[in-house]
Amino acid sequence: MSNLTQIQTFIEVAKSGSFSEVSRTQSLPRSTISARVKALEARLNTRLLNRNTRHVSLTNEGFKYLEKCEQAMRLLNEAEEGFSQASGLSGRIRISIPVALSAISFSKLLMGFNQIHADLLIEVIVSDQVSDLVADNIDLAIRGRVPGDLDLISRPLGSSELYYFVSPIFLKKHKLTLKKLNSGSEILKEHLIFELGTRRSNMMLQTKDFNLAHALVYQGAGVAALPMTLCETEVQQNTLKILEKRPRPSKLPLFLVYP
Repeated sequence: MSNLTQIQTFIEVAKSGSFSEVSRTQSLPRSTISARVKALEARLNTRLLNRNTRHVSLTNEGFKYLEKCEQAMRLLNEAEEGFSQASGLSGRIRISIPVALSAISFSKLLMGFNQIHADLLIEVIVSDQVSDLVADNIDLAIRGRVPGDLDLISRPLGSSELYYFVSPIFLKKHKLTLKKLNSGSEILKEHLIFELGTRRSNMMLQTKDFNLAHALVYQGAGVAALPMTLCETEVQQNTLKILEKRPRPSKLPLFLVYP
């Protein structure tokens, strides 16, 4: 029996002045009602009620305790009503997103969400590290490739296109053109290739870190499969080139995950 049940029973007996009345309204034996109050008195080591065969009255200690109990119950009821009648979200929400997620697209989503839930503080953690959502106190995460642990709830969000990218530095260093690089797989085998999240027999380097792969490609280290969202600026500035090589890299699935 919980302490709260004992307290609630005591309040009802004190207000009605009768064990029998509370027994009738709660459809419980009178002995059960009496046992709850006795257990409360024993726990407090204080007599709360004066009893005779037909009447119940409060002791001085009972009056004081009843007043405190009613104040506490009012606070609990107010808290419950506050949650049940809440019309919008409030507080803080922490969300983890990968580095390759488009900042422009995500910022538009955040602004639209904020207009609906203006009282909600949103903290965004940008990282490709797979976090323990519970241990790191993260409410939501957007993840690529796989959702993560089996104890997480995941919802598919779609997929992100991957393209092969190469820098003019690489082409110049190896005296290649985009046309020549696109035409034959044997040329690719001669150089550094890293395709994220897949296995290739001719691979010299493999990484799941898009930032590292992007930096290596930009510096002319080789060819990599990367999201367009991570390379848009360099493509516009002509410091990275898109290969039209077939077959294209597999799409990168995206998931929304939460505990």
